[in-house]
Amino acid sequence: MTPFEEELFRLLQNARSSVNPFSSQEEDAAKDIQLITAFAKKWDVKKPYEDALVKIEELSKRLERDAQQLTKSLSVSLLKEIIPIIDSAEQLTRYLDPSSTLSIAVEFIVEQLGKILSKRDGQVIIPQVGEPFNPTMHSAISAERSNDPYKNVNTVAEVMRNGYSALGQVIRPAEVKVWI
Repeated sequence: MTPFEEELFRLLQNARSSVNPFSSQEEDAAKDIQLITAFAKKWDVKKPYEDALVKIEELSKRLERDAQQLTKSLSVSLLKEIIPIIDSAEQLTRYLDPSSTLSIAVEFIVEQLGKILSKRDGQVIIPQVGEPFNPTMHSAISAERSNDPYKNVNTVAEVMRNGYSALGQVIRPAEVKVWI
């Protein structure tokens, strides 16, 4: 017998043996109802089951958030490792004959790495000369006095190296010279 069956059997035995010849049927019925109610409360699993379902749902949502955060973190780490390769390949193409096989191969590699970047919502930050300096996307590595102090102040004078962003955050700001 299961524990439930054993306790139910004992409950029925107690109900039969507790019949008092001097009590009314209503009193006996009330006593039986109290026994049955106490038994039902002890073995009622609906509330713990519902509580468990709520906890499972909360854990599921937390696991999903954690998995998304881990995926984002891994993607950013991967991109941080790929960016120097893209930089090196782009520098190499500056010294190669554009029609050479090696130049074409390097361009292909840069293109493939760019696809990996775009799959992770990444993009290249390419500042334009004359655009306003944006400290969230640009890093000023040098500054130069402007000939026209009213026109070029706090604008990009020269792009030293492109920047990169992915998944809504700047991985590496673009390195620029700024007019001051």
